Amino acid sequence: MTILCYFAWIVLLSPLGETLSIGESPASVTVEKGKSFSLTCRGANATGLKYEWYKAASIPSTVMSGTSIGDNTTFTVNQAQVGDAGYYQCKVSSSNNVVYSDVATVKVVYFNTVTPKELTKEISSTSDSVRVALSCTLPSTISNPSYFITWHKNGAPISSDTAFIARSSSSLKIDTLDELSVEANSLVLFNLKSSDNGRYECRAHVGDDAITIKNQTIVTWVVTVTTEFPNVEYQSNAVVTGGTGQVGKAVTLYCGAAGYRDSKVPSFSWHAGSTLVESGDTYSLLDSSKALVIKSASTSASFSCSACINTNCKYASTTASVTPAVSSLSFTTTPSHYVLYTSGVNQGALEVTCTTNSGTGSWLKNGESVTVPIASPKPSDSGVYQCYAKTSDYWVAKTTEITVSQKMEATMTAESEVTYQSSADVVVTCKVSGSPAPNVKFYKTNAVGLLEAVNDCYKASSDTKGCVRKNGEQYLVSVDTSDLNSSGTYTCQTVQNIKQLDGTVEVTQLMENATLDIVTPVDVYEFTTDNSTMTHGDSITVTCKIKGGRAPFKVDVKMGSAVLYSWKIDTPSVGDGRCVGAYDKTCFVHIHSVDYHHEGTLSCQASNTAANKEVKTDIMTLSTNVVRPVALVVTGDFFPVNGSDLVLTCTYHEKPYNFNGTQVSWFFNNRTIAPEGVIVQSDDDNYRGAVVATFHNMGSNNEGRYACESKGKYSPAVNVYVNETGSQSKPTIESLEVPEGQVDFPMNLTCVGRGYPPPDLQWIIYPNKSVPNNTYIAKEKFRTELIFEWVPQEAAEMPITCVAKNLNGSAFLATDLKIFHKDGPLPVDDRSDKGAIIAAIIIAVIIIIICIIFCCLCLLKKRKKEKEEKEEKSENLGPPPPVAPVGGDKPAADKEHPYTSIAVFRKNLRNKWDKIAHPEKAKNPEKTNYAEIIGEVKTKDTQKDPDIILRPTIVPPGDSEPDIPSRRTRTSSSSSSSSSSSSVKPKRPVSDI
Repeated sequence: MTILCYFAWIVLLSPLGETLSIGESPASVTVEKGKSFSLTCRGANATGLKYEWYKAASIPSTVMSGTSIGDNTTFTVNQAQVGDAGYYQCKVSSSNNVVYSDVATVKVVYFNTVTPKELTKEISSTSDSVRVALSCTLPSTISNPSYFITWHKNGAPISSDTAFIARSSSSLKIDTLDELSVEANSLVLFNLKSSDNGRYECRAHVGDDAITIKNQTIVTWVVTVTTEFPNVEYQSNAVVTGGTGQVGKAVTLYCGAAGYRDSKVPSFSWHAGSTLVESGDTYSLLDSSKALVIKSASTSASFSCSACINTNCKYASTTASVTPAVSSLSFTTTPSHYVLYTSGVNQGALEVTCTTNSGTGSWLKNGESVTVPIASPKPSDSGVYQCYAKTSDYWVAKTTEITVSQKMEATMTAESEVTYQSSADVVVTCKVSGSPAPNVKFYKTNAVGLLEAVNDCYKASSDTKGCVRKNGEQYLVSVDTSDLNSSGTYTCQTVQNIKQLDGTVEVTQLMENATLDIVTPVDVYEFTTDNSTMTHGDSITVTCKIKGGRAPFKVDVKMGSAVLYSWKIDTPSVGDGRCVGAYDKTCFVHIHSVDYHHEGTLSCQASNTAANKEVKTDIMTLSTNVVRPVALVVTGDFFPVNGSDLVLTCTYHEKPYNFNGTQVSWFFNNRTIAPEGVIVQSDDDNYRGAVVATFHNMGSNNEGRYACESKGKYSPAVNVYVNETGSQSKPTIESLEVPEGQVDFPMNLTCVGRGYPPPDLQWIIYPNKSVPNNTYIAKEKFRTELIFEWVPQEAAEMPITCVAKNLNGSAFLATDLKIFHKDGPLPVDDRSDKGAIIAAIIIAVIIIIICIIFCCLCLLKKRKKEKEEKEEKSENLGPPPPVAPVGGDKPAADKEHPYTSIAVFRKNLRNKWDKIAHPEKAKNPEKTNYAEIIGEVKTKDTQKDPDIILRPTIVPPGDSEPDIPSRRTRTSSSSSSSSSSSSVKPKRPVSDI
C-alpha cells in the first residue's frame, strides 16, 4: 500500500505525465535544382508544441543550433538551389521538454545546360605518329552528381586502337616525339589517315533519376586530315666515332624520310655541292640511295640529299668530317664497372677516368659525346663508354662497359569493382621499374585461398584474354567481366638480381596485391501474372522477381506508360503492392478490378547501382489480353415522381463484342414488359452497347423490381420507388459503424443516410489521397447504406468523415478511427494527450484516498486495542468481593453491595479469572472444576512469590454456586499470616472446595 501511495504522488508531481517524443522525423530527399521539396516533422505525446528548423553544411556531431529557418511542422523550399543542399534537423519543444528529430539529408542535383560549340580541325599528316588532342572543356559546376564524358564519331561511340579519352590533364610523351599537352576529357587521336575525317562529338552524361536531362552535347569537332609529303631528315654515321672519319677510311651518310602514306615511297638522290653523286669508284649508294658511302675520305666536305614524290621534293644537308690519320698514344682508364642506384638516393658519382701521356682525351657513350664523371647516375647511364685522344698526328681510343643497376619498385592497380557484362574487359596492372629488369609473375587467389599462376601471353605469338601481357614497364592482365569467377585477389610477384661491386648477387623480391570485385547488374529474371488472359472485373496479382550484385534501389511496374506500382528505397511506395527481399527482391502488385486499360504491354523495370556508381537498368514485359463475358447492368433514376417518366438504361458488356440491341428484353417483377420508347446505342471501342427504355406515367402500382435480358443473360434487378407526393428532403446521416482496425487486416466502415432522393454517400479517410477499396451501396426509398471495405496499410489514429449529398443539400458526420500495428495498439498521439492526463490524475487520486482510509482504519484499531488493554487491566484490579462480619452469617445490613447480584459478580469474576490465570480453561467454558484451577494457580503463584496466599470468599447461606477464590493479598510476615488465618474462618475448609 505504501508503494502505491508513493507511485501516486510521483504521478501527481510529474509534469502531468508528459512524455514528449518525435512522432515523425523528416525523410532525406533528392531534388532537382529549381524544383520544390518539403520536409515534415511531428511531435507526439504532448500539446502546445513549438517547431524550429535548423540547417548545417556538414553532418553535425551534436544536435543543431543557431538561427531557426522555419517554425512549422513542414519546411518547404519552392525553388531549390545549390545552397539548399545540406543537413536538416527539426527541434520540437513543449512547456516542459525538448526533443530533436533525426537528421535529414537534402541533395540538390542539377545538370546545367550549355550551348554546344562546333569547331574545326585541319590536320596535315606528316608522320605515322602524328597526334592531335580534341578538347572538351566543361564548366566546373555543370552538374551534381559528377558527369562522365563519351566521344562519338559520326554519331557512333568511338572504339578504336588509335584513339583514347584522357581522363585527366597531362603531357603525352611517346618515343622521340615532342610532348603533347592534353586537357582532361580530351580525345587523343594518333596515326591519322584520311579515313579519320569526320564529326567528333563530345557528350556529357549524368545518372541521377531526379535529373530531367540525362545527357547533352558539349562540343563537336569537324576533323579534316590531308596527306602532305613529309620533311626530309638526315642521319649521318661514320664507322669511326663521332660521325667523323680518318683520311683514307670510309664515311657513311644516311638520308631518311618519314611520314609518307598510301604506299608512296620517295626517291632519294645525293649531291656533293651542286654535282649529282653516282655510284662508282668514289661513292657507293646503298638502300635505294638512302645511304651514301664515301669509300676513301680525303677531306671534310658538304653533301645534300633530296627526297621526291613526283615533283614534290624536300632537301636537307650535312657535313662529313674527315680528320688526318694518327699513329699511337698510350693512356689508361679506371672505370667503375657497377654502380648501385636507388630512386631518390644518391649513391655517389660514376667515376670513369682516362689519362693520356700527351694530347687531350674525350669521352663517348654509345657513340655520343658525354661528360664524366656523372654526379647522379641512373640506369640510362649504362652503356659502352669510349675514351679517345688525339695528337696532331694520330688518334687512339679505349672502351669499357658500365652497368648502373636500380633497385626495383612495383605498384599494383585495378578497379576495385567492375560491372558484370558480356563484353569489355577490365585490366589489372602491375607497374615494375628497375635495372636489370625484374622477373615478373602474376598469381590469382582461387576459391580455396591458394595462389594460381597466370600464364605469360606476351611471350607467345598473340595476346590471350586472362593472361599477362607486357607494355613497357607495365604488366597487364585483361580480366573477363562476364565471368564472376574472375573476381578475386591478384598478386604481382617481382624478383630482381643485382650484381654488387664485390661480385656478389643481391636477390630482391616484392609482392603487390590488388582486389577485383565483379558486381552483377540488376536482372529482372521473372515476370508473371495469375493469367495473361484476364477477365474483366477479376482481381489478379502481378509478380516481378529481381536480383543483382547490389540490391535494386528502384522498381516500376507499368501498364503501358501508366505506373501501377512504384517502389524506391527510402521513399514511400506508390500504388497497391509490396516488395520484399534485398539482393533477391520479389515485388507483388495487386490489380483489384481488371478493366480494358489493363490490356497491352505490362512491364517491370528495375535499377541498381553497379560498379563506380554506374546505374544499371533491366526490364521485362508481358502481353496481356482482357476478356469479358456477357454482363448487363440497369442504371437510371430509380425514384421518379408520380406521373413522370421512368428512364432506364440497360448497358451490355462483352468482349469479344457482339451486340444486337433488338435482342434486349425488359422485366417488371419477373413479368415481361414493353417500354414506350427505345433508343439503341453502341460503343465498339469500349466493347459495350446500351438500350435506353422509357416508361410513361409512373404511379404507385409501377413500384417494383426492373431488369433486362439479352442472349439468356439477365441483369441484376433494381428497385424503383415512386415519389407519390413529390416532396423532397435534405440528407442526414442516420448512423455510423466504425470498428477498430489493424494493419493488413480487412475492415468495413458503414454509413447510413436518409433523405429524398436517397443521398449519395462517401467516406473521406485521408484528405489528400484515395485508398483501394470495395464499396457496396444499397438505396431504398428514403435511405442509403454504404459499406466501405478496405485493408489499412499504416497505423493511425485520426478523424474520418461520411458525407451525404442529394439535390437538396449535403450533410456530414465525423468520428475517430483507430488502426493498430500488427503487434499492438498505437502510441498515444497529440490528440489523446488530454484524456490520458485526466485518467492518470483520477487513478492517482483514487489510490491516495484508499491510502488515507487504510491509515485511518489502522489508527482506530490501535486506539481500540489500547483502550481494551487499559480496561482489562483496570478490571483485573477492581473492588474486592464483600466479606461477612466475624461470627455472622450475612454482610452488614446497612452496607449496600456494589453489584446488583452476587451471581453476576461471581460470573464476571469467574470469566476474568479464566482469562488471566488459565487461558486454556477460559477458551473451554464447559470446564468448571474451579478447585483444579485454584490449585494450579496457587501452585504457580507460590512458586513465584511465597508471600502470596489465597483467601476463600464467604458464600451466603443457601447459595449453591461453587466458592470463588478471593482477591490475592500480600502478608508482611509469617506471624501476620498465621494471625489472619485464625481470625477469619471460612464456612467450609479450603480443602473442601
